[in-house]
Amino acid sequence: MSDDLLSSSTTLNRLSWLRPSQSFLNTIIQLPTTRWILFNNGKHLIIRSQNNSKPTSSLAYLTTQDVEPLLGQKPYFGQAKDLGDLIPDTKPTHDEHHFRPTESIRHRGPRVVFLGLHETGERDANSLPSSDFTDPESTVQKLQGTPYFSMDISSIGLKDDDLHRFLGNTILGQKGNNLIWSEPKPLSPWLDAFAAGVFASARSMVDWNQRNKV
Repeated sequence: MSDDLLSSSTTLNRLSWLRPSQSFLNTIIQLPTTRWILFNNGKHLIIRSQNNSKPTSSLAYLTTQDVEPLLGQKPYFGQAKDLGDLIPDTKPTHDEHHFRPTESIRHRGPRVVFLGLHETGERDANSLPSSDFTDPESTVQKLQGTPYFSMDISSIGLKDDDLHRFLGNTILGQKGNNLIWSEPKPLSPWLDAFAAGVFASARSMVDWNQRNKV
C-alpha cells in the first residue's frame, strides 16, 4: 500500500490503479464527502478568524457543490474533443489493471488534481483491493473515507467581483467565514500533521501542472 500513499504523514491513498479511469473520477468527484483545496495563482484559500484578538488560519476545504461553477460542463473527466462527449471507458480484467493514459483527460476548464483518499479506520477485508478491481462505479461503493481534489483557478480569469461572489456562495462563505487567498508561510503554524501533508502534496502537484501545460 505504501506506493499509493502521498506520504506517511498524509495517509492519502492515491488509488493509482484508478486515477486514469474517467468513470471512477466522474463518480468520486460527485460524492458529498469529497473536499477541495483551491489555489489562485499559487495562493491558497484559507479561513482567517480572530481568536482572543489574535488572528488564526486554517485550510478552507470546499465541497464539489461549491466548486461546480468553476469546473465547466460535464463530463468533468474523459472529455472528448466535442463539447459534452465522453471518451469510452475501458474495462480492465483481473490480468489488466490499467486504462488508456488519456482516458481521464480534461480538454476544457482548469486542471484538476485528484490527491487521493483519506481512509477512515483500519484497512480490512472491506477495504479497496486493487487485485479485485473490475468496475470503477461499483468500486466507489467500497470507499471508506474522504476523497481530496485540488486545482488552481487562475486560468479561469475571474474578475475580483466574480471571485468575491463565488467565495460568498460557498457553504463556508454562507456561514460567515472569512475566506482569503494567502501565501503558504502564514498558514504553517496552524496546520496539524495531516493538513500540512495534504497541503504540501496539493501545492506540489498543482504547481507541477501549472508549469507543465501542454
